[in-house]
Amino acid sequence: ADMRRHDRAAWPSRPLGLKWHRGGMVMRLVCLGLAAALLATACDRDPRAVQHLDAVESPVAATGAAAPVRLLFAGDVMLGRRIAGVLETDAESVFEEVRHALRSADLAVANLEAPFGDTSLQDELRLIASPGAGQVLASAGFDAMAVANNHAGDAGPGSVDGTVQVLNDVGLHAIGVSRRDGPVVPVVEHDGVRVAMLAFDLTGQGPQAGDGVGVMHWDLAKAAQMVRDAQAAADVVTVGLHGGVEYLPVPDPSLVRAVEQLAVWGVDVVWAHGAHVPYEVAVLDPNGDGRVTIAAYGLGNFLFDQRIAGTEEGQILEVLAAADGPVAYRVGAVGHGDLRVTRPRWIVPAAPAASLGGDWWSLSQNPVIAARSAVVLDGA
Repeated sequence: ADMRRHDRAAWPSRPLGLKWHRGGMVMRLVCLGLAAALLATACDRDPRAVQHLDAVESPVAATGAAAPVRLLFAGDVMLGRRIAGVLETDAESVFEEVRHALRSADLAVANLEAPFGDTSLQDELRLIASPGAGQVLASAGFDAMAVANNHAGDAGPGSVDGTVQVLNDVGLHAIGVSRRDGPVVPVVEHDGVRVAMLAFDLTGQGPQAGDGVGVMHWDLAKAAQMVRDAQAAADVVTVGLHGGVEYLPVPDPSLVRAVEQLAVWGVDVVWAHGAHVPYEVAVLDPNGDGRVTIAAYGLGNFLFDQRIAGTEEGQILEVLAAADGPVAYRVGAVGHGDLRVTRPRWIVPAAPAASLGGDWWSLSQNPVIAARSAVVLDGA
């Protein structure tokens, strides 16, 4: 399939919009025309002529179909170094302004950039968080954390195992874990929709399992098999990727290849992190089958103490996903200049879009299909 290249200038320099591959474009244009005609009444009420969906008008609502699951993805979270001092004196304030967004999601995940362990081993390059900080993540509203990254072994031998244990103790899933007998892939179910969560370390620097517990490394053949297994076990598959050359204004080619390879395999959401700066979010349809991939080439830092240009802002990605794939998505900008995450500033989407529960979302499938699925959210 023709993999269309996207303009990946560092976000948020301009509004985000839907990015489609060429395959099936004519059919999508036809669908857009049909949707405009079918939903003209709703558009008349909105001066921007963007759909507002009402659950009572939905055939899906009438048949009792399940509402889409609401997934939230954030970038790198580092709870060591200077942030540890804030946690000691004012822990509740660190995630206070994003707590509502995290708790409103059915599944909220981020990348844990500092393992839990003995903080006396910490320095400027070795990132370690106190085990007590695990409860801060749980209280904020996170449900899972990816651990497949280059800092996963910073706490020394047993670093990954200890981190997984802390996460489990506070009720959070660990994503991207590999044991001696194979990878561990959490599958969670919400309202009948099963979601599988994978994560890979693209840097190759995270500790491997060996005889103990390590992180999943990116290997093309192994990753392909893991995706197939996850698709057999779940309705929706999400993959986190940690890597890419840091601080570039656009994602480096190796990261782009990995993201787009996952799209070819049919992964529903790819959320990358590790470059520490945010990149654009795209909708990919490399196979032309209409089941798209929501691809975040880099979510940047969600919470970090870096001061390099671009590292004090990040973004969060929310996706509404039904059993037949992503339905809609939205992107919000966040900052953390004072070592506390700011309230998300949701980007106004380009058409086709819909107002769901009072918030604007980009439709990731053609509007007719998306309306029939996403509309249930308003009546939930």
